[in-house]
Amino acid sequence: MGRRRVLDGRHLFPRPRRRAPGRLRPLHRHLRRPRAVHQHAGRQPARPVRRQRGAREGQRGAARDACPWQVHERQRSLPHQHRGAAAPARVGRAVHRRGEGRHLVPGRDLARHARVAVRRSGVRDGLSLAREPTRAPGGPASRNEAHETGVIQTLRRLAIGLVVLLIVTAISSADTISEVLRPQPQAAGQVRVVALGDSVTSGHNCNCAAFPQMYGDLLHDRSDVPVLVNNLGVAGLDSNGLLQLLNQRNSPAEQATAAANVVLITIGANDFGDHHDDVTSGQCTGDCVSDEFEQLQVNLGKILDRIHVLRANLPTTILMTGYWNVFKDGDVAKRQYTPSGRIASDQLTVRTNAAIAAAAQADDATYVDIYTPFEDSTDITSLLASDGDHPNAAGHTLIARTLLAATPNPLTASPRQGG
Repeated sequence: MGRRRVLDGRHLFPRPRRRAPGRLRPLHRHLRRPRAVHQHAGRQPARPVRRQRGAREGQRGAARDACPWQVHERQRSLPHQHRGAAAPARVGRAVHRRGEGRHLVPGRDLARHARVAVRRSGVRDGLSLAREPTRAPGGPASRNEAHETGVIQTLRRLAIGLVVLLIVTAISSADTISEVLRPQPQAAGQVRVVALGDSVTSGHNCNCAAFPQMYGDLLHDRSDVPVLVNNLGVAGLDSNGLLQLLNQRNSPAEQATAAANVVLITIGANDFGDHHDDVTSGQCTGDCVSDEFEQLQVNLGKILDRIHVLRANLPTTILMTGYWNVFKDGDVAKRQYTPSGRIASDQLTVRTNAAIAAAAQADDATYVDIYTPFEDSTDITSLLASDGDHPNAAGHTLIARTLLAATPNPLTASPRQGG
């Protein structure tokens, strides 16, 4: 055999190279333990001897010696941190690039090596996702990938189902709206009446059945057919407000008017409410309300046009009433108004009734005169409520009978000319 070379072991620990600034050197805790040194009585401790490596061991050793970034210092033992076998010895500050700290244990090595990224099993982060190998096309999918694919497919199905549901709902709503706007077919021998107007129509301050309901009862007694009455009178309503109600989509006024073959309208007195004091005091004889009067004429024409549109130019009986007075009348007016004020109020009433009659004649409607029956009564106060502004039960009865007298018998009406 050749001469064995005895070495002191210093060549096994090469001098560490200077580390580049900012270079990360993760901890390597899988270094081999140093070989035990056997001592014999009376002999000096033997120095480590470098032995020849076998075929298998030579490959590992060569790879280990070829790692220029390993640094070995004095070994130290870690404290006992678990039950069972003793904690393995670890070489202090031994650093090895193994996947940027993937070998470190979370909670134990992270505190001493804060710059090392400790990868937890099952946790996907930006760094790990960037280095994870991509599955080849056609290869087997992992459980996580299969789960994610199933979730995505489920969400896609839910989204498609929601879109389909919204489309079906929109189509159904469109059909419903078209059905509402379309005139409803009348039952055999049935009459539908809708009343549109202000506080006179609603029966304000009367505590009685208003004239639309009385008119329905009288019409039923005369024709011996079922009569359905829908009173949509609103206290304080003017011509602008009524036009807005008829133009509002799916409003009660729009729906009821589209389904009615008899329409009662009482509107216009509240258009002059802002000039009540000027007129009733005698300071205004008509000039102060000229703008309101012109707007009333325009609104009346639009209201009748809208009714014909809602009725699709079907035969419809439209009855438009005038007023006995646009303001207060009877004993209340005598106490509160000046003589010149009562005259100005009466003149404005006559002028308003003329505008209503002209609008009715122009749009194939029927004007119903209320002024004459009230003035022809022996005492107009007996037809008014305590406020002198609204009719009482007797006054509503008189209006209902006047409307019935103006209603065709049998109940027929010609469609709008040119519609």
